[in-house]
Amino acid sequence: MIAGKIIPAMISTTAVVSGLQCLEIFKVIQVKDKTIDSFRSSFANIALPLYVFQSPLPCEVKKLGGGMEVSIWTSFEHHGTENETISQFLEAVKERYNVGVDSIAYDDALLFADFLLKGEERKSRLGMTIRQAYAHVKAKEKKTIPAEATFIELTLGCVDPETDEDIDDFPAIKYFF
Repeated sequence: MIAGKIIPAMISTTAVVSGLQCLEIFKVIQVKDKTIDSFRSSFANIALPLYVFQSPLPCEVKKLGGGMEVSIWTSFEHHGTENETISQFLEAVKERYNVGVDSIAYDDALLFADFLLKGEERKSRLGMTIRQAYAHVKAKEKKTIPAEATFIELTLGCVDPETDEDIDDFPAIKYFF
């Protein structure tokens, strides 16, 4: 008996959600002076029936060193070259964003980890390009970054150079080759 009512419930819920999304899209298109109060977060419980509309909360903003503010929507870009080494990239990030970099990850590969690499291995990795480091780390799987890729998204583990504390949720960096 309950299983027979699932399909109509799914269709009704989908119709309500689609309608609410369309209302918000109309606002995006038609409202000229958009503020966060122009839009609504919606909660619908068709079983009760309960519909709640409220102004969305602003995105949480965090301050990094140097007065830089970031949120979950912030992303950074770095326009490197094919021959830029990890050492050069780390220096550019330090100079531009005033942070120290502990680690660089792409996909499921840890390309650089300051706390894991020591001596000659560290020196060797710092002299590699991003593509070379990925190929080195993924050598057993024979994976490489495709030659036609114009950019990749790197995840960095960063440290505040003044306090030496980890910076949580440092935005991803689009690394353009």
